[in-house]
Amino acid sequence: MDSSPRQRLYEPAAYFREDIIDVYGRFMADLPQPIIDLFEYTYWVWYFTQNEKYEEMMGFVEAVASPDLTMGKCVLVNALYELESWCTSIIVQQTDGKIIHARNLDFDNPDGMRKITFRANFVRNGTNVYNAVMFAGNAGVYTGMKKGAFSISENQRFPQKDEKGLIENILMMFTGYKEISWVVRETLNKCEDYDCAYEHLKNTEINALGYIILAGTKENEGVVISRNRIGAAHEDHLNVTNGTWYVVQTNSDHWDQGCFNRCESAHTNLNKLGQDALDITVLREKVLKVFPNQNYDTLYNTQFVPSDGLIDTISLKYAGDQ
Repeated sequence: MDSSPRQRLYEPAAYFREDIIDVYGRFMADLPQPIIDLFEYTYWVWYFTQNEKYEEMMGFVEAVASPDLTMGKCVLVNALYELESWCTSIIVQQTDGKIIHARNLDFDNPDGMRKITFRANFVRNGTNVYNAVMFAGNAGVYTGMKKGAFSISENQRFPQKDEKGLIENILMMFTGYKEISWVVRETLNKCEDYDCAYEHLKNTEINALGYIILAGTKENEGVVISRNRIGAAHEDHLNVTNGTWYVVQTNSDHWDQGCFNRCESAHTNLNKLGQDALDITVLREKVLKVFPNQNYDTLYNTQFVPSDGLIDTISLKYAGDQ
C-alpha cells in the first residue's frame, strides 16, 4: 500500500503477462463489438470517477505491454468481470462459538482463470493490512480477509445478466458508481471491525447487483447481504439462538426463487453433518468439495477463520465422478 497505485499491482501483471493476454482475448470474444468500441472511446472517464483504480489499471497496461491490452479493454474487463462468476459461500458458527467462512469461486474459462489467480498480501509501513485472492490484471477483490476482524466473499447475483441490467450497470459505471469488488477492497482497507465492514458493504452505492458474504470474530457475526445498487434487498444473519447456525449463498434470491442445485446441496450436507461435526476441514471436504458445489467451473476454495487470522486457498479442478 506504500507504492503508488500504478506500481501497486504491476509485478503480478508482468509475471502473468501471457496468461492475462489470453484471458482478456477470450473475454473480448464474448462481447459485442459496440461495447468494446464504447470503452475504447470513453475509458478516460475513469480517470475522473475512480482515479486510484484508473492508475492501477494503467499499471496493468504498462506491465503487459501488448497491443492486445489497451486501456479501453482493461477498463472494460475490470468493470464487467463480475458478470461471469458463480459461487458458493458459507458461514458456520461452531459449537464453541468460533466463526468459520468458506467459499468456492466458479468462473467462465476456468483453465485460463486458474493461471492468473494469485494470493495478495497488502502491507502498509511493514504491517499487514489485509489478504486477498485476486486475478492478475484485475483490481477488484472477490475473496479477502482482515486478520482478527472479518472476512468477505462476493457472489454474483444473476438479475444483472439480462440486457436491461447490463445497460444499467454500464450507465452507473460512467457516473462513478463502484464495482462491488472495489467496495470489498475499500472495506478491507478502511474498516477495523465487523460493524464498520457491515455498514460500508450494506450502504455504499454500487453499479451492479450482487451478494456480499461477511463473517466476523464473535458469536452470530455472519451475514449475507443481497445487494441492490442502492441498499440491501435482503439479509440473512447468523442467529444461533433461533437455530440459524449457518448461512449459505449461491447465485439466486433463495427467499424468492427457492433454494435449489448448489444451494440445496450445501443445505442438505450441512444439515446431515450437524453443527457438532462442523469444523473448517469438514466444511471444505464434506460440503464444498462435493458436486455440485465443486463443479467443472470451480477455480478454487478459500477457507477463513477471521479470529485466528487464517486464510487458506487451494486450487480445485473437478474431474467428474471419482
